Amino acid sequence: MDRKNKEKGSILKWIIYRKKSQEKLEAHLVDYMQKNLELTPGQLSPPTGEFQKIMEELGKRGKETVIRRQIRLFHQSFRAVRMVQKPLILLMAIIIMAAVYAVGCPF
Repeated sequence: MDRKNKEKGSILKWIIYRKKSQEKLEAHLVDYMQKNLELTPGQLSPPTGEFQKIMEELGKRGKETVIRRQIRLFHQSFRAVRMVQKPLILLMAIIIMAAVYAVGCPF
């Protein structure tokens, strides 16, 4: 056998090897962080009222967040679909009745 065939191996073996090495690395990092607690960051929290200040500033500038635009677009499209839905259902019913009448089956 030449060297190239020995190096190939299967993809499954490669995936298992990568997963095991990743697990070993993560276990090593957890052990290291537990030994050195001063390196572990604490819970960071924003100053109180920061979110409200940002939203007020956006309101003053007349800016609209992406979420609000997406929700507004969703509601507008939903209203348009509902407005068109009833006439289309009625039209379908009329077409079906006309097709049944054309075939010769009485109602």
